[in-house]
Amino acid sequence: MNNMVKVSLSVPQSDVDLLNRLVEKMGWGMTQSQAKASSPTDKVELAKRLYGCIQLPEDFDK
Repeated sequence: MNNMVKVSLSVPQSDVDLLNRLVEKMGWGMTQSQAKASSPTDKVELAKRLYGCIQLPEDFDK
């Protein structure tokens, strides 16, 4: 049995049809999702959720 590896690609919308044909021809599996653009508000909320989850030593950046 072949070992399968999951990969993630960012492909221009204009090349998706070509990629679909290649996937079909090679017998691979593929799932598609649209990339979600994150707004500055989303980034601030993520930073707030992550703040304090990692404790670094005092001399970490030295």
